[in-house]
Amino acid sequence: MRWCCETVGGDPDACELLASELATNAVNHANTPFRVTFAALRGQPVRVEVRDWSLRLPEPRAADLDDAGGRGFELVDALAAEWHVDVNEAAGYKVVCFTLAGDAA
Repeated sequence: MRWCCETVGGDPDACELLASELATNAVNHANTPFRVTFAALRGQPVRVEVRDWSLRLPEPRAADLDDAGGRGFELVDALAAEWHVDVNEAAGYKVVCFTLAGDAA
């Protein structure tokens, strides 16, 4: 994953961290197979999508100081240029995606 993030431009550390956070959410909350896609088109922001086969929407929350988890979407909010969730009820999946500031090289 790191090689891909470094190759497409933008902040590779943020790309890797946020992709990992969304993939971890898919494992922990969707409990289905998932797929991570990196999209980088020249002159466009880097876009990362995590698709899982659960229609359950993410529930961002404010974690208490002593909580071991629950800060994933705080990180996404802080580091991504934008993020959103697309749901395809007919096909039975959702996609959580984010874009990073900057253009793909």
